[in-house]
Amino acid sequence: MPHLERSVWLPGRMSKHVPRLMPFPRILSGIAFLLLSFCARADWGIVGAATRCDGTRGTFVIAPVVELSSEDKGAVPREDGFSKVPHGTHELTCPLESTTVVAKLRVYPSDAGACMGSGYVSIDSLEVGGRRLITTPTAFNWQCRDEEILIRLEVAVSGSGPSLIRCTAANWAWGIGFSGVHCSTTKVSPTPRPGPAASQHGHAGAVQETAPDPDPSA
Repeated sequence: MPHLERSVWLPGRMSKHVPRLMPFPRILSGIAFLLLSFCARADWGIVGAATRCDGTRGTFVIAPVVELSSEDKGAVPREDGFSKVPHGTHELTCPLESTTVVAKLRVYPSDAGACMGSGYVSIDSLEVGGRRLITTPTAFNWQCRDEEILIRLEVAVSGSGPSLIRCTAANWAWGIGFSGVHCSTTKVSPTPRPGPAASQHGHAGAVQETAPDPDPSA
């Protein structure tokens, strides 16, 4: 999300507001400028994702996490019962009652500082009951230019079969958070997966993960 960094105080712009000074006062002003520059800071934010596999409710959810350097309405904490996805590449398997969800995610870290990036989350693929719903890497919790932000994916299984709930936001801003949120629901027609029975994926309600690949930022 490229607009997470905001400047609390921009010393570099002082010259636009300071009248012309005589040489000596200008030297003093320069010294003060250098001293204050060390104290300048910028608010920063880090984007991420969290997941939950709930066999009782029959749901698998990918939700956004937005961590900020200070208290702000734009922060999006990890929801109760969710597990934050660590940095790296992950394949998550969520066996539900009548289907299995497989999601491949990549989480890139920020560089732990203002002006050094806010991290990045990619959903490389999402498969429900053998049917691929996401086939190419898709940005999650991230906005490029004026594109909508994908902020939530939920697979819900009911008596009529699985559905995909997809939520997007028009924007994210400091002091506001996500705005223009819209969700849509699509029925999923599962395609049987060839190979071993679904029981080999584990018991319903627990996310199974293959060994993660090395940190993609390395």
